[in-house]
Amino acid sequence: MTQFKRRRGKPLRFVAVPLTDDHPSWLDLDRQLPAGHLARRVRFLVEQLDLDPLLETYSGVGGPILPPDLLLAFVLFESHNGRLSPAQWLTDSRESIPARWLLRGLRPSRCVLYRFRDHLPAGLVDQFNSQILLPAQAEGHTTAQNGSVDGTFTPAYGSRHRLLNSESLSQRLRALDVAIAADSASAEPAEQTPTAAASPTAGPLPPQQGDGGVKHSQPSQPASPPGQPLPPPDAGASEPAVSAQPANSTAESLPPQQATQSSQTTAACSGQSDGADRPYWMARSVAGRKRQRDRYQTAGAILQERLHEQQRKQKGKSQRRRKSADKVVICPSDPEAVLGRDKLKVFRPLFNTQIMQDLDSPFVLGYQVYAQASDSGLLQPMVERTQQLTGRKVKKVLSDGIYASLSAVRYCKENEVQLYAPVGSSGERDKQAGSQQGQGNSSPTAGNSSAAAGKAGKGKKKQKRFGKEEFTWEEKQQTYRCPQGHLLQLGRNRNREREDGEYVQVQEYRCSKEHCQGCPQAKECTSQPEKGRTVERMVGQELLDEVAARMRSKEGKEQYKKRKQTVEPRHGDMRKHRGLQQLHGCGQAQAQSQVGLLVLAHNGLTLLKLREERKAAQSAAVAAAATAAPVGADQARPRQQAAAAAAASDGPAQRRHPIPILQVDQEWASWN
Repeated sequence: MTQFKRRRGKPLRFVAVPLTDDHPSWLDLDRQLPAGHLARRVRFLVEQLDLDPLLETYSGVGGPILPPDLLLAFVLFESHNGRLSPAQWLTDSRESIPARWLLRGLRPSRCVLYRFRDHLPAGLVDQFNSQILLPAQAEGHTTAQNGSVDGTFTPAYGSRHRLLNSESLSQRLRALDVAIAADSASAEPAEQTPTAAASPTAGPLPPQQGDGGVKHSQPSQPASPPGQPLPPPDAGASEPAVSAQPANSTAESLPPQQATQSSQTTAACSGQSDGADRPYWMARSVAGRKRQRDRYQTAGAILQERLHEQQRKQKGKSQRRRKSADKVVICPSDPEAVLGRDKLKVFRPLFNTQIMQDLDSPFVLGYQVYAQASDSGLLQPMVERTQQLTGRKVKKVLSDGIYASLSAVRYCKENEVQLYAPVGSSGERDKQAGSQQGQGNSSPTAGNSSAAAGKAGKGKKKQKRFGKEEFTWEEKQQTYRCPQGHLLQLGRNRNREREDGEYVQVQEYRCSKEHCQGCPQAKECTSQPEKGRTVERMVGQELLDEVAARMRSKEGKEQYKKRKQTVEPRHGDMRKHRGLQQLHGCGQAQAQSQVGLLVLAHNGLTLLKLREERKAAQSAAVAAAATAAPVGADQARPRQQAAAAAAASDGPAQRRHPIPILQVDQEWASWN
């Protein structure tokens, strides 16, 4: 919002709406829209919001602006119907009756709709969502303290077919620098040469600025930077055949273009037409090439960070498992997006959309879009994000096992957050930390023995061995006891980096080789009894064991069932019915704003629905109480008269509860 700074001394001016309340076209649109239509509810929702933060994004200078409240209601209506692109908004503003009713006859242009989307940054949408969640808590619709978190990979707007590595990106940047230098060199002579009116048979025209570079009438007037060699003109012909035009034509021949260093597909295009003198990927206009260079420079900086991270992860890996630096690619049109596989297993640029769904109501308590191809390490940011939007501390969270890292579990313990996640001594995270390894070989658990046997080779079945869960942790002795009753001795301590980038301290416990060599179950325990069986344990494992014990309890099992009933359907609804199969707009900020608008429409309509249900329930309760209470003849007559007067004032169509009024009559009740 920094680019939209409000000038306090300048009042805002608004465009007058074409369709006023008494306009015949407005009355006709209003008659066509049903009473409970979504457009009416969205309009009522926007009227409940404080739009001062939105008005602050306008400068107050320039021409009149379209009413932001009408545009916001229109955008929320379109987003809730799964139409997230401003190009789709433009079509609906002309063809859709509800959209025309919301805009009151305004016909915003495409650029106005795109510009208005820029006036809805993520921070502003967060304020609107807080305006929904805070009244919902005050009215008792939600406690905002129990949530279920989950994420999904949403395809980004950038193309998956134009991914570049570091070398290709550098070549394109050099080509853009050459093209922009040529644009600057051609602009200076054009400004200094006076423009003369040329006849149909006039001589060569002065150089002009075009989409593909600089245009000339003769190849003898190049616009190349000094020191750049030019390709020789074709022998025996004054102009190339591809650009030959009559003398009175407005088309002009082009100068020899500098040879680009972008790729093997681009070559020197001396004397060719405007569409062929640049590579296919280069922007056509001068301003577009400058924006493209800025975007490529941003992509280069992000790619360098990813290369450093990739080199750091290569340490400790075998040569066969190392990844070449040429395989690290980036999407130049949307460099903030990470590369990974979406729900359809397609490798493409994407963002990670996280949602914290309330367990006790349909409200979405928190949301965030991350440029990360994994859910690991996102539990703490999502809890803090939820507290930021709701203003209340989260007490209970349901999540996948990938969220429950040791640092996340420790954070929940310190902040009194009750975590329900499938973690434990035999969980996936212990296997990543090497907690079930023996000396020289790994000891898979029973649940993964079949998978390990499938990788052992054809015709060979890997022998099942004891996992870590077969060893008992002795709290007093602070060591493990093997199935034969022998205590393991603490050996070395070391730090280990896990796949999510977290560093943990691992303690190694080893059984005496004398016990292992004489053990009757040695073959089922380790492949090297002469060295002794080892078991590893993370420092802080007791925190994970506490969460695992909570999950094994009856209450934990009942609580965790709510996860698949709350947050997972919310992601499915956004993808299937709200058009979130792909994001519209480049960058993480645009993605955050789009998801925020979807959450705003959902939470706002949910609040209106719960208010209507509560009001209806209160009316029914009052009517039932009045019906159940014994009423005498003297008391019934004034109530009947008041009910009749109210019905007469509202009209027959407005009578909502005719039966409770009739039930006051005792004779009618006994006859019925």
